[in-house]
Amino acid sequence: MATQKKLIDLTGAPFIVELRDDGKWYIVGVKVRKREFIFESTGLPVDIVEKITGTPGNDKIDGLKEIEDFFEGQQEGEKLQDKVPDEFATDEDMTQEWQAALERAKQAASGS
Repeated sequence: MATQKKLIDLTGAPFIVELRDDGKWYIVGVKVRKREFIFESTGLPVDIVEKITGTPGNDKIDGLKEIEDFFEGQQEGEKLQDKVPDEFATDEDMTQEWQAALERAKQAASGS
């Protein structure tokens, strides 16, 4: 629960902020003239929340929790390529596949 609420001026606009139990200040709205506009929920747009939380079960690493889980235990100085499983395609694999696809397209276009 919010323990304190006040107005602060950021870039010329008076934002409504509140101090929460975690000791951090959160922007919860903006005051324009005599009206207060309060951001819904956390103030984050739905599409941003979906990007942060990801989509469970879609076989993609697309949420913050999934990214944290993927990199858990990675040591300082390790590279991403050290962490990616061997069954993932390499850059060389992708380049070769693109070149083969282009060659097939050329052949199809020339009719040979």
